[in-house]
Amino acid sequence: MSVNSRMELFASYDTIYPADTVEWCPIPEYNNVFVCGTYKLDEASKTKTGTINLFSLHNENKIKLIQSIPEDAVLDLKWNSFIVSGKI
Repeated sequence: MSVNSRMELFASYDTIYPADTVEWCPIPEYNNVFVCGTYKLDEASKTKTGTINLFSLHNENKIKLIQSIPEDAVLDLKWNSFIVSGKI
């Protein structure tokens, strides 16, 4: 059975390191915000490099990097599903 499917690219962003995880914010008023964790292993030195990138997606299908935090490696991310002290 053959299924015809069509995917359309809305936006793209070069994360420098391979993207390992993407998680959308579960708070309804912030459903345009997501985080992307990256991870790269240098085989020669066995060092791990990565980032936590916070993005927003705008109506015109533009991705905007809000913040990038360097880390050793980011294999998984999870949002708190509640607003705490006024912050997501």
